[in-house]
Amino acid sequence: MKCARMGAFRGAWGDWSPHTKNKKMFPYAKKIQYAFAIMALATWCRTADADTYDIKVDIPAGSLHIAAHLDDISEGEKICLPAFGQRFGEHFYIGASQPPLVQAPDTTGCFQPGQMHALDLSYTLTMDVLPHGRFWTASNLSPVHADGWMAWPGEALFIERNTEHTHKQDKKHIQTSKKTNITQITVQNIDTQKDVASTLESHPNGTYIAQTPFELTRSFWTFGQTRVRHQKTADTAWTLSSAPDWPPTPTEYAQILDEYARWMPTKTPARVTLFLFTADFDADYRHGFARPGGVILQMGKRAATSPTPRRILLAHELFHLYNGESLKFDPQKYKETSWFREGMTQYLALASLMRLGLLNSTHVSQWMASSLESAPAHDESRAYALGYFISLAIDQQWRLHRTALSLQGFWTFLSHSPRWHTLHTNASLRDALAEYSAFDFSAFFDMYIDGTKKLPVDDILRLAGLCRVPVTQFQFTLGLEVELDPKSARLLVKNILPGGLADQSGLKIGDWIIPAKDTSWLDDSTKNFTVIRTNHDKNSSWSLKIPAAALPRKALVLSPCKTDGKIY
Repeated sequence: MKCARMGAFRGAWGDWSPHTKNKKMFPYAKKIQYAFAIMALATWCRTADADTYDIKVDIPAGSLHIAAHLDDISEGEKICLPAFGQRFGEHFYIGASQPPLVQAPDTTGCFQPGQMHALDLSYTLTMDVLPHGRFWTASNLSPVHADGWMAWPGEALFIERNTEHTHKQDKKHIQTSKKTNITQITVQNIDTQKDVASTLESHPNGTYIAQTPFELTRSFWTFGQTRVRHQKTADTAWTLSSAPDWPPTPTEYAQILDEYARWMPTKTPARVTLFLFTADFDADYRHGFARPGGVILQMGKRAATSPTPRRILLAHELFHLYNGESLKFDPQKYKETSWFREGMTQYLALASLMRLGLLNSTHVSQWMASSLESAPAHDESRAYALGYFISLAIDQQWRLHRTALSLQGFWTFLSHSPRWHTLHTNASLRDALAEYSAFDFSAFFDMYIDGTKKLPVDDILRLAGLCRVPVTQFQFTLGLEVELDPKSARLLVKNILPGGLADQSGLKIGDWIIPAKDTSWLDDSTKNFTVIRTNHDKNSSWSLKIPAAALPRKALVLSPCKTDGKIY
């Protein structure tokens, strides 16, 4: 960034001098304006010290037969079966219990044994088998609430140990307990080298190890129909579990994680399992999430074979192993910190890809323009866009003061700080940034993160040398809106444009459609569907072709600003 531009911007915003004991007022706090999901993490007060699970796997039936021994249950402790009636496509059968349960699990799958003792419980978990390329969406993955998480065939959730004691003495004892939990899971009737992949640590004798119940209940398993291979890069052992038709992926995942490990070597996982699934219903589909020790990506064929979207999604999810999986957030204020988890994760992911030469500035500008365009659509997009530009503003102002500070340096500082081990809120994040940089962020957070004033995105862009320019683009449309129906894992017609091509074809709201494999919804090709319609509990189906229509629309793209500095 040129000094002349920095000076002009500085004059326009006023002079920001350091104040009181080497603390600087965060510069954007004088003018910037805005306010800002996915789910909440369970809070773990303690862990048991001798929980064990024996699993018998029936691959053809897609079933897990589990015998669980839970040791040292405290008075008032809540035992939860996270999958109990909570997810479409799952069937959960409780067998014998010793001692017998004094009450059946409630609607969230939780119960209290009623006295302090060990509990032996047997149950069967079965996931319906879906056609290739389809998946389930979780309605509720945990009794705590986790709307929006993905559930996949083969994902296994076990038992949550969630202590909500009524006696203060119990809480005090738990907080000072030094017990170490190691949960052992023995898998029977399965070739662990060929047929199973999991985010849990595996041992040659067929035993899987979870360090905490939290890790166990968020573990990820696949059984059969995957290509599993192992490799080691730097200090990380990788297990790569991919669908047979997933395109070959270069070792860019190792490059990205090694880049993160350079800043935070003590927080980099020693083991990472990477799951790669295809999405046949949409060639451009992209979705991912992280779990302790693992990252899951599902992408359409065109997106997976295109370096830019694949690398952006991979870098984002790998950084979640730090920001969200290792660094924790207060579940009571989880949504409030989404700007930091999602937006800052995206900022650091794109910056890392730039440093590695895996992205260029044009790719980043295209992502910024698309994020600004989609930001009003829903909360998740707003979290990405707002958090990204907040992160860019923070980095810019540290540069304006000609310091050596950076968000990369902030994460290095945080990884060595006792603050890493707290449950973070906006207040704790503000204090951590201030401790690292000696900048006072109070007014900035009050106005633009916790408040409702609008962030001056155009000024932030202009400081980066970019301006928004109006253009006319063409959008290809069928004249319909679809959504994934979680009860059937099919695409459901949600809305139809009156008089549009879909309307003319006879399609109706409430129909299910199954697109041909690797359908691209974004180009001008004719779309081929199988339509399923229910009439009086009877289904009828037929094939349908709908041509795409090109519609002009106004859009804004990012281009280098003209020399007069105006925003166009």
